[in-house]
Amino acid sequence: VLASPDPGADEAGGGEADNSKVELDAWALDQRLRRLVRFRQSLAWRQGRLLATLASLRLHRELGFATLDDWVMDRLPMSPRRARYLVSLDRRLRALPLLADAYRRGLVTWCQARLLVRVVQPATQARWIRYARQVTVRRLEDVIIASEVAAAESDCAAAGPSAHHGA
Repeated sequence: VLASPDPGADEAGGGEADNSKVELDAWALDQRLRRLVRFRQSLAWRQGRLLATLASLRLHRELGFATLDDWVMDRLPMSPRRARYLVSLDRRLRALPLLADAYRRGLVTWCQARLLVRVVQPATQARWIRYARQVTVRRLEDVIIASEVAAAESDCAAAGPSAHHGA
């Protein structure tokens, strides 16, 4: 992964690389690692899209499996629960193109996207994506739960007392 600048340095130095000659650029390494992480994150989007297609067309049956879960357990290195999450997320993201694009590009993780689809509306996508990229997943979850609680309380208040008494 990290090549020495002189390809013959290993042989000339008795089998050991002369690490004093290798200049490591921290910024270049940082950029490469972050690019790899984004790529890895985008793979979850691809998995979800393919799993959703397989599920919606019931192609697991054509492959000899009674259920999608059976196929996942036999063929993929992931749990059926994660596969169901990915399929559900893919379906929910179809109404949220900005969030779907951020997830596809690896700008938000599948954990972030799974949380965001609970509260994001088409008009609020950009704000929520920006926020998610600045905080930890735990903090994002706390804020989303607080948002859901506030929305539920607002709905109850708007319904008024008659909604609770069946009037």
